[in-house]
Amino acid sequence: MRYVALLVALVITGLLAVVVMRAVTDETSNTLASVPSVNQPTTTASGGVALPGPGGPLVTDTVATPGGPVIAGIDAAVRVACGTDKTNLQTVIEAYEQLEEEKPANEQVMIDAGLLRHASDYWDVANGVIVPQDPRCT
Repeated sequence: MRYVALLVALVITGLLAVVVMRAVTDETSNTLASVPSVNQPTTTASGGVALPGPGGPLVTDTVATPGGPVIAGIDAAVRVACGTDKTNLQTVIEAYEQLEEEKPANEQVMIDAGLLRHASDYWDVANGVIVPQDPRCT
């Protein structure tokens, strides 16, 4: 019975990951579509104009201005990654509790049990409770 519950949880997590990745792709492609082409002149944050150079496009500070379209896409991706990691950790914690009949002390015990491949970059686990490691995750 424990293994059936674990299998069902993993299938649901996999399906959720596919849905989330599609949402990220849609949101990111819509956001990045507004980034000007590198072959078009753009205005830099300092007010100058960036034109393509002879060796290729000129990289300027317009590529990553705070609040700009590229940064917005990165922020959206981090929010989705935080949510996906948290959902996966919740599923793995539930599976661990079913198999071991206790809360996991940290991520390493779940890795050792073969339920988790690696520790999350965004979350920590302390006595079965998920706590943010990255300040962008809430």
